[in-house]
Amino acid sequence: MTLDDAFDLTPELKAEAQAEMKKLRLGPLFTPPSMEGTLGLPGNIGGANWGGGAFDPETGMLYLKSSNNPTVFKVKQTDHSAANPRADEVDADLSGDLGYPSTFHGRLPLTKPPYGHITAIDLNHGTIAWHEAFGDWPELRANAALKA
Repeated sequence: MTLDDAFDLTPELKAEAQAEMKKLRLGPLFTPPSMEGTLGLPGNIGGANWGGGAFDPETGMLYLKSSNNPTVFKVKQTDHSAANPRADEVDADLSGDLGYPSTFHGRLPLTKPPYGHITAIDLNHGTIAWHEAFGDWPELRANAALKA
């Protein structure tokens, strides 16, 4: 992830998204979680593992849906107090907190679209036959910041 990946439908929203991204750790694939939060892609709903795939044995084509939404991965002090009903499940001092949304300005995604793809892989030749943006996000289109 880099600042170039910021949501960019207007210059103002891009600057706001980049300001939020600067609060997080950014980096290449396998950048580890951090105390401040690491913006990671693919996010916690996966790359190609969420939604399954389809295979056509007659053509040798594999069709995969992939998600392109990042997640903020954080490391935090483990709560060992009696107030935590799962305190006995973790014996480490630090643990992962993987549920932080990667949004800003009324739930706009920090990164620019597309947020999903369909990819056709020709398994007979080991090549990508085609790759297309896919999906709809009505809540995003209805966001007040994008009305104009």
